[in-house]
Amino acid sequence: MSANEDSDWRESAGPVHVRQSVPDILLGLWRAKWLMLLVFLPIFLAGLLLAVNAPTTYTASTRLLATLDDFYVYRPIAGGGPAGVPLEQEQVIQAELQLLSSPAVAERVLARFRLGDVYPSIAEARERDLAAAAPAERAAISRTAFQAGVEALLGDLEASAAPQTPVIAARFTHPDPETAAELLNATVGAYLKYRAELLDDASSDSFAAQRQAYEAQLLDAEEAIRDFLDTNNISDFEAEKASVDELISAARSELLNAQSRGSAVRARVRGLRAQLDRTEAEIDFFVEDSTDERLVELRLEREDLLSRYRPDSRPVQAIDRRIEQAESYLDSQDGPRGTVRRGPNPVHQELSTDLATLRAEADSLAEQRRELQRQLARLEARQRQLTELTPRWQELQRARDLAEQGVLDYATRESESRARTELAARNADNIRVIEPARPPIRGSSLKMPIAAAAFLFAGFTALMAGLLWAVTRRSFATPGSLERTLGVPVLASVRKS
Repeated sequence: MSANEDSDWRESAGPVHVRQSVPDILLGLWRAKWLMLLVFLPIFLAGLLLAVNAPTTYTASTRLLATLDDFYVYRPIAGGGPAGVPLEQEQVIQAELQLLSSPAVAERVLARFRLGDVYPSIAEARERDLAAAAPAERAAISRTAFQAGVEALLGDLEASAAPQTPVIAARFTHPDPETAAELLNATVGAYLKYRAELLDDASSDSFAAQRQAYEAQLLDAEEAIRDFLDTNNISDFEAEKASVDELISAARSELLNAQSRGSAVRARVRGLRAQLDRTEAEIDFFVEDSTDERLVELRLEREDLLSRYRPDSRPVQAIDRRIEQAESYLDSQDGPRGTVRRGPNPVHQELSTDLATLRAEADSLAEQRRELQRQLARLEARQRQLTELTPRWQELQRARDLAEQGVLDYATRESESRARTELAARNADNIRVIEPARPPIRGSSLKMPIAAAAFLFAGFTALMAGLLWAVTRRSFATPGSLERTLGVPVLASVRKS
């Protein structure tokens, strides 16, 4: 096949995908060695430059011993429940680690140093922003820079603990060894102070505030009770209510007695009136008649004669005849005759007196009954008023009782909380510094890791560039590649001079 024919065949066949084997690709990589070196050297040199300029950092370390104390025992704020179960050692260590690496501790530490001494880059950025910002924005810029410093400090601080051990290891990394040790010791000090503040149970203050609130409620409730009593003209509600009930009971009893006595008196008045109607107002006192006296005198005279004469003597017989005449006269009369005297009947007078007395008593009982009815009406009206006021009184009493109970409960809790705080403060030595941080002698740098990473990245990039060059070539690197691609045998090959 001539060259012209080969050119015509390629143009007519269009683009051809070269089929390469692994040896073909390796051969292509070898032929692309200068391209790979050209890609490798700039990247590797840039990595070396970065590694050379990488700063050396120093890590200061300290260790703390954490033991259990009363701080980790739960006690309910409200209610009378018992104290909870204390935390396990591992839980205590995790809690202390969280406190040590908390933003609150970092803020306190950073507030003790100049931001430019700790993180100069953040301070420089802050100064540039402050110079270009308006006065109203400077406070926000300062706060943002401070928070950036806090985040950087938390990033440089590392706290950990081995499992099942009460020892906390803290490390702080900084380019300056003195600053690293000083910042770590300041962090431990701020952590211990912050922990002491947390240990100072603030619940006693909340208990005091709640007690004061209940005391104010108690004063308001007592003032409301006084206003209620003054408005309704009551000195003691319960006593007055009981007194009104007793007076109503006594008035009803007296009214019943007055009604029963009045009924009895009226019955007696009716009986006396009927008896008085049957009794004459006047009666005969006596009748002046001397016949009986004369008969007695004659009989006495006869006895005197018998003492001197015999019964059949003439004087005796004469006196006997006179006696017989007097007796005959008396026997012939129906009653005494003579002067009759009449006068008021004592029985009638006594009955009249008794009747007047009973009528006066009946009138008195009627007036007493009416007065008792009026008093009972007033007492019942007062009782109804007190009954209507009872719900409001009970509401005021409940409010006062609740406030009083709240004052008592929270005063007790405040006293108990202060006692626990004082005891815990005296025993707050469960966190002890085993060894303070000292300025580290040896620093650590990322020069070797950066150089190694730069070498690997440069080599990988160069290899990828070589592979890309090898697989995208349109020429045939070996006779085998030509045979696999075109399907024609290669009779001979010559090296290009």
